[in-house]
Amino acid sequence: MAETQPVPPPWLVRGMLLVCSLFALLGVLLAAAGSTEIFALWRQAAARSLFDQPQLPSSLAPFVALTDGILGGSIVGKWLAAAYLVRHPFAEGERWGWRALVWGLLSWFLLDSAMSIVLGATFNVWMINLAPLLLFGGPLVYARRFTAVGAPSKLVPSRMWLALRWICFGFAIFGIVVATTSHTLVFGLYQQAIAQVWFEGTLPAEAVTWLRFSYALVGATFLGQFLMLGLALLHAPRERWVLRMTIASMMGWFLVDATASLWHGAWFNVWMIDLPSLATVGIPWWRLHARL
Repeated sequence: MAETQPVPPPWLVRGMLLVCSLFALLGVLLAAAGSTEIFALWRQAAARSLFDQPQLPSSLAPFVALTDGILGGSIVGKWLAAAYLVRHPFAEGERWGWRALVWGLLSWFLLDSAMSIVLGATFNVWMINLAPLLLFGGPLVYARRFTAVGAPSKLVPSRMWLALRWICFGFAIFGIVVATTSHTLVFGLYQQAIAQVWFEGTLPAEAVTWLRFSYALVGATFLGQFLMLGLALLHAPRERWVLRMTIASMMGWFLVDATASLWHGAWFNVWMIDLPSLATVGIPWWRLHARL
């Protein structure tokens, strides 16, 4: 008799989907209420670690509000991608789906935590990063026993599918660049836009400090999000659920990020980052969607 393909129990799948949903909602909450008392302890820890002050400098308030929205949007996009992996390949016992979830979680955690430590913000590791690692990573460790390596897909990806796959992997690499070089000349035009909107044309030292810290978190989240998207496009070619995953993750990120940017007067973030990113992924996605 042929061995039965192992599958995770429904209660485990539902629990992991619930965790994904809660973290996605946390991203929305951060974008909408990052400056409220809900996140006061985190902001105070940031002020002490980064500025040796009890509160963040008041001059940074508009910029901090923007980065809360950008980070919140990235969190939404990452956890929507994870939810699709849980709902489809993981729920079907596919080992590659489990591995994609592990890579998405660990790549974010390692880069985010490493940059937090390098920048003197170790509080972010124990206040924020350990929660997803334990609440989602713990069930992932347990769940491995319910997955197995299946037969590779016989569907041949089209050129447009391959293009979308490499675009997502490229964005994952871009996440590393954002996390590590946001304060350098690589993002000189973006820095100028920030300075012109809030700092009379010149970024003060405290703004550069916050730039490095906040975009390290954004970049690490981008890495996790697009690594999961790229792995889904690699292992499940021409599957409709992968296209739904891609557009849901992108639109979740875009709507939160762009709305927060417009709300805080940061039009530059929409036309410099949001719209080009959406178009880069959306154009091949649309062509693929029309053909499937």
